[in-house]
Amino acid sequence: MFRKRKKKITMEGYIEMDNLPAVANQVLNVLWDKNRPTSVSELTEAVNEQFHVVRKKEEIEKAVALLTEKEYAVRVGEETDGLYAALGYDLEYE
Repeated sequence: MFRKRKKKITMEGYIEMDNLPAVANQVLNVLWDKNRPTSVSELTEAVNEQFHVVRKKEEIEKAVALLTEKEYAVRVGEETDGLYAALGYDLEYE
């Protein structure tokens, strides 16, 4: 009997890092798209909307923690909810 393959998320411009779980890749892609400091609440909403999934805030928090640990993202500011951005968001390109 054949197994049904999981459908891989394919979005235009979606980049998948092999060393990250799916939720972390989704968060990272949202951070790249926004290119500005973003709260966990806003990330949760954006991931759920863009990827047609239902991720809880706790899942996004864990993904953000992993991304900051692996230096793909940085925490910006000292707000209660915290703001996060993809590494290099503040660089200017010509």
